[in-house]
Amino acid sequence: MSVPSISARSLSISYRKFGAILLGIGLLCALFGYSLASILVQPQNTASLSNNAWTPAAPMNVARSFSAFATLPNGSLLVAGAFAGAVANSSLSSAELYNPNTNKWTMIAPMHVGRAGALAVTLNNGKVLVTGGLGNRGVLTSCELYDPVTNTWAMTGNMSQPRFDHQIVLLNDGRVFVVGGDFGGTENNVTETYNPSSGVWTTDAPQSLARADMIAVKLPNGNVLVAGGHTSKVETLLSEIYNPIANNWTQTGPLNTPHGDAGGVMLKNNNVLIAGGYTTYNDADNTIQYLYTSELFNTTSGSWKMTGDMNLPRGEIGLNIVLLNNGQVLVPGGNYQPEKGQSSSELYNPASGTWSLAGNMSVPHGEGAMSVLLGTGKALAFGGLLPHTCTYCGSGVTGQDLATTVADLYTPTSTTGTSSTGSGASGVQVIMPAGVGTNHALNFQPVHIRVVIGLNNTVSWINDDTAPHTVTSTTVPSGAASFDSGNMNAGAKFSHTFTVAGTYTYYCQYHSWMQGTVIVEAS
Repeated sequence: MSVPSISARSLSISYRKFGAILLGIGLLCALFGYSLASILVQPQNTASLSNNAWTPAAPMNVARSFSAFATLPNGSLLVAGAFAGAVANSSLSSAELYNPNTNKWTMIAPMHVGRAGALAVTLNNGKVLVTGGLGNRGVLTSCELYDPVTNTWAMTGNMSQPRFDHQIVLLNDGRVFVVGGDFGGTENNVTETYNPSSGVWTTDAPQSLARADMIAVKLPNGNVLVAGGHTSKVETLLSEIYNPIANNWTQTGPLNTPHGDAGGVMLKNNNVLIAGGYTTYNDADNTIQYLYTSELFNTTSGSWKMTGDMNLPRGEIGLNIVLLNNGQVLVPGGNYQPEKGQSSSELYNPASGTWSLAGNMSVPHGEGAMSVLLGTGKALAFGGLLPHTCTYCGSGVTGQDLATTVADLYTPTSTTGTSSTGSGASGVQVIMPAGVGTNHALNFQPVHIRVVIGLNNTVSWINDDTAPHTVTSTTVPSGAASFDSGNMNAGAKFSHTFTVAGTYTYYCQYHSWMQGTVIVEAS
């Protein structure tokens, strides 16, 4: 099969995403209206710096984004390949190791092929398999094995399909499962498994839908959950489970919101969390909408439900989500606008279903950044593209995407972060009722509320409608902070704690007839 020659950014890094870059803010306002709640939020570094759990780690030797990475049996971190930038012929073959005990990076033998956007997994024999990615002449079918004992790379069997933006899972029997992906702008539904004993790939039962940029998470029973992503450049709600023993697929409950290039992780309570990503990429009109939202998959019922919203929209976090030893989930950085990463981070608490800000990294780790849990219990965030300016030219990119060498360490603490749900005093709930997005006779329920500081001054708004809504302050008393929920999709919850007495008015940015009042009394 002939592999097309493609520049590094003509694929989903952003084959689908360049169209969103550098559109004028005024044009966005005029054309896209409600999506600005997720698109144009500026990341506010509101976590207390005195309680910042992030510290700079030693920088990598080479600036990298979209690297393959895997933890070795001795606890060291292997990082291989990358984009040096967003220009053609920038896929790297170099590799290095990070030692968490000494906080040092060491260059090691390079791969045989330069590749970026490849995915890696540590095999049961201690070697690391690196699959596919974008080479300097197109998307790759080739794979390589790294032997940490001899510090050598060896080519192994080729996949049947070139793959980029795919997913990789180590199965319980030691084989490696790959699914989906993109080759030159077209998704595929072909799945295959790698046998480490023979070095050979075997084609498996195909997905019902060709897609890329989805999540793939191994479930407690050894099956693999695949959800979200995009097909024919349109985001999908489809969620399927692959059974590697029976070699078949079963469709399960759909997502509530499309999530492309989201973070996915298995929680310690055996639920699966999907967070952030994007819900709209449209090459025709160059729109993008990054997400605040997150959902939980119940492995018993086979259904998804909405859980707490993040404080900020976070896109391009497919490689940037970490399950900590304490059971919480860390999401560092991510994009809040096209080509604009952020330095803030958030924690998800499965017990409460809420997100909290978790401090700021030393630089914004945006698109192409990676993070991993170390054997020390700390999390390492590294690489990615720094905020930059690019111009979409239809067939290529002018300007410079700058990958970074910077790495940051997160030390989990029990007190880090500022809750997004106002978990202090008890509070009052306000509902956006079903149908309020289309029925002008409906409104917030109740419309007017009265709270007392120190007694019930945390107000929570819950979206029971299918349409997205916002809770945005119109007027606030002198000395009080304004508030804005950002985009609230179906099932989303937003909370705000009022600490200044007075009358507050608010409305929904998408539905002007939705207006409410909060009267806050001193204790």
